[in-house]
Amino acid sequence: MHTTQCIHIISAVTDDPELQAMSGISAALAPLDEAAAGRVLRWASDRYGGGLGLARSNVNREQDRRQYAQEVDGGNGNAGSEGRRIFVDVADLYDAASPKTEADKALVTAYWFQVVRGQADLGSQEVNTALKNLGHGVENITKAMTQLMNRTPRQVMQVQKSGKSQQARKRYKLTREGILAVERMTATRSED
Repeated sequence: MHTTQCIHIISAVTDDPELQAMSGISAALAPLDEAAAGRVLRWASDRYGGGLGLARSNVNREQDRRQYAQEVDGGNGNAGSEGRRIFVDVADLYDAASPKTEADKALVTAYWFQVVRGQADLGSQEVNTALKNLGHGVENITKAMTQLMNRTPRQVMQVQKSGKSQQARKRYKLTREGILAVERMTATRSED
């Protein structure tokens, strides 16, 4: 008997929400090929687990990128359905954009969360944590986000503040100009 079958049987006779979740995941992944299932699991790990050891080698990421590009845009490997380049992870995006200033580092990483991962808004702490994981943390992330809000045209807007102090947690969202700025950075770099 396969592990998947055991999970389905056990989840059917128990009220354990973890086993039921595993059963649902197993059923959702069953029709997918190995590469597609790997992409789904990496997304789930990023979204819910904070990196559970599902890191892939550069070779495997490149294979995933090519297959994803084939599925999304017919195989040209450069643009998604809206003309955007495909980035498998934040490191690929960061490398493609090659930001120089702390504000631009924050902008590129915010683009990852909002545009690539589809988050409605983002926190400065999650942006700086991602930058630190890449080895490019900024000294004062709030200052970097404020610089982006003060640019003309504005590239980031604050959408929420929890607390009354200056150190209160803030939520941000890229403006259309912020999104276009990152796309120009990646386009310029890819032409080099």
